[in-house]
Amino acid sequence: MRVVFDTNVLLSAFLFGGKSLDAIEAGMNSGAEFFISAFILREFSEKLKGKFRIPSAEISRYTELLDTVFRKVTPSNEVPTACDDEDDNEILRLTEFVHADYLITGDKDLLKLNTFLQTKILSPAEFSKVVSHSL
Repeated sequence: MRVVFDTNVLLSAFLFGGKSLDAIEAGMNSGAEFFISAFILREFSEKLKGKFRIPSAEISRYTELLDTVFRKVTPSNEVPTACDDEDDNEILRLTEFVHADYLITGDKDLLKLNTFLQTKILSPAEFSKVVSHSL
């Protein structure tokens, strides 16, 4: 199973735990392969620094952890135009490039799509249910 987590899920997992962290742990326990791009890492770091005022040393620890759990890839495909938000399209670009089975997000605009090409778009809670039923 190939999975992409949107930046908002990663931020929520690191900062608040809860359903976002549960979804990552469920995916890890199922043996899922996680993918991340430079775009997501950059957005993750920028939000931690700007919006949440997390110290740089702590951000570095978070990104190092992501590097150990996620496979970093550089999409070379065109950026799709499925959403009005360019950042959302960057996330979809990654899902298309890695042929992801799932995109996990809290973004309402992405969730409205339900699917993008071969990728099912689910909330963290929905993903945890799907994974727990498949074990």
